[in-house]
Amino acid sequence: MITPKKHLAEGAGAIALLVPMHKGGRIAVRAHRTLAEGLLVHRAVGQPGWRLAHHSGLALAAVEQHWQGALAAALLAGVTDWTRSPAALREDVAAVIEDVDAAVRQAGGSLLLTPGGEAELLLNVRSRRPVSPAA
Repeated sequence: MITPKKHLAEGAGAIALLVPMHKGGRIAVRAHRTLAEGLLVHRAVGQPGWRLAHHSGLALAAVEQHWQGALAAALLAGVTDWTRSPAALREDVAAVIEDVDAAVRQAGGSLLLTPGGEAELLLNVRSRRPVSPAA
């Protein structure tokens, strides 16, 4: 059984992670390792809540509590090899996006999708959700 306390205890190591900012550049944040190698959890920059992020610094999901990010990472551990680069992971997006979305939702979070991006389009087509207008 997956419990928040277990996943926090086992993945509690903290490291510095450079996350991209909307207006350009990167900022260093304190990120916590998870049971899924390549995925980290950190406080959202300038917003409430936490982010489940790839080791590249790119955010995958928004969650309210740290334990939700750790739980989502634990659920995602076997979905793909998260230690790969973002470019390599994009090659798998069609095969794994529904599993990623389901795991993040099960943990109480929401995926952070690029409006009009491939992941959003795939989810919208498969679930018949309306597509967000491209920014």
